[in-house]
Amino acid sequence: MRLMLIAAVAAALATPALAADPAGAARAPIDAFAAAFAKGDMAAAKATHVASPTILDEPPPFMWSGKDAFDTWLADLGADSKAAGRTAESLVIGRTLRAETKGDAAYVIAAATYSFTKDGVAMVEAGRMTFVVKKLAGGWKIAGWTWTGPRPSPKPAPKP
Repeated sequence: MRLMLIAAVAAALATPALAADPAGAARAPIDAFAAAFAKGDMAAAKATHVASPTILDEPPPFMWSGKDAFDTWLADLGADSKAAGRTAESLVIGRTLRAETKGDAAYVIAAATYSFTKDGVAMVEAGRMTFVVKKLAGGWKIAGWTWTGPRPSPKPAPKP
């Protein structure tokens, strides 16, 4: 089984379509955000954003903008997760579905999966994240993003 998984990953990495992301260099801060978030490094995740980003997400109050947007969103997300009993949360930002770049601005839609456990049940929400990315003197930064997805549902059991 493990050998099959390794072979599948190697084949996927060798596929030319996966080698060049349609978002180009504008995808870099999105991948850096996802990696930092997965590691729990919120300072690094925040550093992928402009100084005053705009964030739209499911937890109330649903929108954050300005210089404290990232920190306030993170606090509200944590409070909402605690109140709802969500644990073992993870976010995977998948492949780019659409990318439009003009000059120093890019619009990127990516597949995304939010997973967590609630009351001992593994839950999953497959959605989309839409990013606006700006090229600044120091490189590309996320200016804003939104999460769009259905309500979470129990994660299907793995097939034998």
